[in-house]
Amino acid sequence: MLLRYLQLLRWPNLLLVALTQFLVHEFIFSDAFQAAASAGQTGMTTRLSVWQLFALIFSTLCVTAVGYLINDLHDLEIDRINRPEKMVVGKHISIRSVKRMAWLLGLAGFLLALWLALTVAPLYYILLYPLGLAALWLYSVRLKQLGWPGNLLVSVFCAGVTALVWLAEQNAWWEFSLRQSQSAHALQKLLLLYLLFAFLSNLYREWLKDLQDLPGDKAHGRLTLPVRLGPHKARLWSFGAGLIFLLTVFLFALQLHAQGKTTAFFFLLLFIATPLLYSLATLFKAQSQQHYKRHANIAKFIMFTGVLMIVFL
Repeated sequence: MLLRYLQLLRWPNLLLVALTQFLVHEFIFSDAFQAAASAGQTGMTTRLSVWQLFALIFSTLCVTAVGYLINDLHDLEIDRINRPEKMVVGKHISIRSVKRMAWLLGLAGFLLALWLALTVAPLYYILLYPLGLAALWLYSVRLKQLGWPGNLLVSVFCAGVTALVWLAEQNAWWEFSLRQSQSAHALQKLLLLYLLFAFLSNLYREWLKDLQDLPGDKAHGRLTLPVRLGPHKARLWSFGAGLIFLLTVFLFALQLHAQGKTTAFFFLLLFIATPLLYSLATLFKAQSQQHYKRHANIAKFIMFTGVLMIVFL
């Protein structure tokens, strides 16, 4: 039964979220502040303690998990068509249990976010939690039916996983910017490019998933791009998003090369640019839902390797 609950909560996705926030904090912010301290800048340190970092990660996981549960509750009929073999709600776990789990996770995440807002982050930080839950609910009940607006919202959330760490460390960041303006400027470029990377990689995967889920979405009147435009035009839109993503990857690579981050540069070219080029080159050969699933998995692999690249930034 535990495996069913883990499946319900999309544990690989939650692991990716947790890993992203942990690596961003430890290998970007902590490393930058420690380097400044080693250069004689006393008092340069991150504001988040170990427990506060884990609280930030867990509260983010709670929001994400609640979003998945709400989505599953609203997609019962569509999932019976698109992925019946993966259905958990109503089949292995009751709808009532899923609703109870959503409430408990939502409450736990809110309490952690409140503690963070009172101890380390600005007080308005607590507003992000209910706003995030409201946006995910709106996505599940309305925006997802409209197709691309829902895709954009989910992609913004994906980029927001990194942005939350930046926000939580903003006091230390401003001090770092004042004392080490040149280093802060270079680091800010990488962070902004990484946020764009996260947004575009998820958007590309979202549109590939919509192609994969065309039968169920069409049967239930969901107005995704493939339903609105047909598979051929939807592939063109997906290719366009992937091409913009590829250009961003090359821009990222140029920035890494300019800053002397050789390992990250080659890692990006080998594990991100290469599979993305392959996906784009073969996208128009895809005809079946299984083909689109393969391309969506390539996009997911790129997102995963993008997280690992943080270690070298």
